[in-house]
Amino acid sequence: MNTHPSFRKTKYHSFYTCLLLTVILLSMTQASADFIHNHKSTTDHSRLYSKLPENTVSPDFDRHSKNLLKSLFAYDDIRLKITDVLSVLVNEYQLTDEYKNKLLGYRSTFLEQVKPSRDNITTLDEFKAYSHSYSIVYVALVYTINGNKSFHASLAADMTDPNTTIGEYVRELKSSYKILLQAEDDYKKAVHFYAD
Repeated sequence: MNTHPSFRKTKYHSFYTCLLLTVILLSMTQASADFIHNHKSTTDHSRLYSKLPENTVSPDFDRHSKNLLKSLFAYDDIRLKITDVLSVLVNEYQLTDEYKNKLLGYRSTFLEQVKPSRDNITTLDEFKAYSHSYSIVYVALVYTINGNKSFHASLAADMTDPNTTIGEYVRELKSSYKILLQAEDDYKKAVHFYAD
């Protein structure tokens, strides 16, 4: 396996640590940072739900749960395009072979370890665990990008241009994220249907 060495024997940090690092570091992909932040509130419904009598949730709760999970997968499909983006970026920018290999190592980790783990997801809580794994690899990738100041500066400039590879990726993320937010809002309303 050509996965990045950092992830061959890694003990995952807490979700909160990952969340904090993501919010701090992912300034160049705000949609991903917002998603990870909001996903915590989206999937932490179990405590509220367990305290409510059975008749306190909307009759449409199951439908909204399934719709939210469907929207999360749709957003994740866009998120995972980072693997295609990395393949292009290493050739578009003047990067050393050593640095290219680092970035492609993260690409391999996404493809070989992270992506396959979503195949059996059927619940929001299972998706939360999967998203946690994704976030850890993504934060490490951002650390690596931030460590190369000239590359980071070029990406930051290009991401506002939808005609660039990174700009198109960010545009797609934001568009998919808007759909996800609506599904999340519908889900929250269903959870709190009788709670107020």
